[in-house]
Amino acid sequence: MRIMYIYEGPINGLDKDELDRVSGLVDHFTKIGADIRRYNLEENPEKFGDNKIVKRFLDDGGEEVLPIVMVNNEVVITRRYPGESEFYELLFPDSDLDGIDDFGDEACGCGSGGTCSC
Repeated sequence: MRIMYIYEGPINGLDKDELDRVSGLVDHFTKIGADIRRYNLEENPEKFGDNKIVKRFLDDGGEEVLPIVMVNNEVVITRRYPGESEFYELLFPDSDLDGIDDFGDEACGCGSGGTCSC
């Protein structure tokens, strides 16, 4: 199982809308089975020091490299949060969405892999 770790900067320096967006995505993906762990520099400073990779990134680039997103022991994103599709791809890389046909509104021709005409 993949584990995503998000190492964030101090809360007072973060954009509230972006934090709300990320919190919503973390809640959503956690509910469907993802393992996501968030650490804040002010609230969990020991987590930053305990992880040698994160510590090296901070030593080399300062707090400007935050947030640092890791999957298992690999840094996958720095300086920004993942988007919704990135969360999905990083957490569930082997998932196949081709068989799912309910992404659109079938009443307007968007479902079942058809071209959306709405």
